[in-house]
Amino acid sequence: MPTRRRFLFSLIPLMTIARSWADTENWSVNSAWVKELTAREQAAILFMLRGEVNKHVTEKIAPGAQNDPKTFYWMLKFQATSSFMLSELATKNPDMRQFFVEYADRLKHVVNTGDLRNYMADGNWANDHMRRFFDALGEAHVQRVVMQHPTKLRSTGTALIAFAAIGVTPR
Repeated sequence: MPTRRRFLFSLIPLMTIARSWADTENWSVNSAWVKELTAREQAAILFMLRGEVNKHVTEKIAPGAQNDPKTFYWMLKFQATSSFMLSELATKNPDMRQFFVEYADRLKHVVNTGDLRNYMADGNWANDHMRRFFDALGEAHVQRVVMQHPTKLRSTGTALIAFAAIGVTPR
């Protein structure tokens, strides 16, 4: 029995590595279509994907995070991870890529330091940037792109939320 137990424990790290690789691979496959869009279409999809994350946070995570510091910091890690994942899709939009990376860095700073002084200001900063991206694209363009890719957008939004959650959940 001790040999079997040792064997099972030695498999756990391998299974974790395999799962991490599979998660990354699945995200890459699921989101590849975004990288192939024109710059304006890609920007519209990135805007909508960030909206999906925000909606999920607002409706599903934030209510439980209000009174639970552990959930609150998990939420920040989730947002940082999803922002970084979006930055990797912004292949034709360097300004959006920079935004997503900087927002992820700001959230990581809060997580690493526990310093909440700029948390609200950082959220306002992010919302202002997204509003400017939306204004530059125009509502009609965003809606047209959404209408062209509703199924892909929905499945990629779901995958983004799932893989970001997997990325921050201890294994």
